[in-house]
Amino acid sequence: MASHNSASAIVAKTVRASHDVAISGYSATKIYYTHGTYIKSANFLAGGRRWYLRYYPNGCCSFDRGCVTFLLYHDDGDNGQYKVPVGYNISLLGPDGNPVQGYRTFHKTTVGEPADYETSGLFGATDLEQSAYLKDDAFTVRCKFTVPMIVTETIVQLPRNEPSSPTPTQVPADVHETLVHVFSDEVPTDVALEVGDETFRAHRRFLAAQSPVCAALFTGSMRENTAPSVRIHDMEPRVLEAMLGFIYRGNLLPPHVVDESDRIDMTQHLLVAADRYHLQRLKSICEEKLRRHINTTTVATTMELAHRHGCHTLKDACYDFLAPPRGNLKAILKSEGFEQLIIDYPSVVVELLARVAPSPH
Repeated sequence: MASHNSASAIVAKTVRASHDVAISGYSATKIYYTHGTYIKSANFLAGGRRWYLRYYPNGCCSFDRGCVTFLLYHDDGDNGQYKVPVGYNISLLGPDGNPVQGYRTFHKTTVGEPADYETSGLFGATDLEQSAYLKDDAFTVRCKFTVPMIVTETIVQLPRNEPSSPTPTQVPADVHETLVHVFSDEVPTDVALEVGDETFRAHRRFLAAQSPVCAALFTGSMRENTAPSVRIHDMEPRVLEAMLGFIYRGNLLPPHVVDESDRIDMTQHLLVAADRYHLQRLKSICEEKLRRHINTTTVATTMELAHRHGCHTLKDACYDFLAPPRGNLKAILKSEGFEQLIIDYPSVVVELLARVAPSPH
């Protein structure tokens, strides 16, 4: 009789990451964002977690008035259950794209706890403004950090009389439909995803194979790995249903919407979900759908969305819509969406005005 053996391993891994943030319209951010208020960068993924930078144009605490401060935060909503120490530094970049000596700050933070401000090194605002690195009211910083990851792996050994087969690195497209059939009809679900008052059944391994964020949730040491149910926050049930449909089918079905405005709203929420779970193909599909529906009603919210989630092509499409010869900027200047954009993201407005302004003769 063949015997099955298994083993497990706890593997400590280190992921090194960096993220650049470009600040345009520095003087405007100094005016509109007072001491203690910040602008949030777009989210980015590193070490199976989502992160963002807070930019405080006038400092964040009692001891850093007159400074420009950047702090790293995680955005996973794990409420401190899994604390991970992270050391990082913020460097000012020169025209060549390399860090500038004398403009480097050192910080530390802990995932699950507030940032430790007391260890922060800070840029002096006066030093920055008098330097050659603030050019055309813009500058760029780079955050470099190391994320420790503890992963629990289970190793299953096949019986000696059963040949092993190589693990594919990518599922061929023509096999996807078969896999969906198997997972949907033959493999019992093993996790309940709860959102609002609704529950969706799913398969951990299938989700993990499609999304690196789900892989971190369901195959690592996080509590969701074994919990029978997982609560999904900040998402509508219909958005989760559409995202799961895309993950399982590989395509996006027409959403159940009331009208065209509701369709655009649904697509915007789906883009946010795709970015959150690192589903790049779904994100690209949503970007293209929103690009085709840019008009004077949607352009402000689309521009904000593109900025927050790193959709550069979509943001450029918004700029092109507002720039001459189409010249739709005047039509949206008094709109509620554009006024909110000025308050929340003045750097985007400054960049927009620089793009649409006529060239001097």
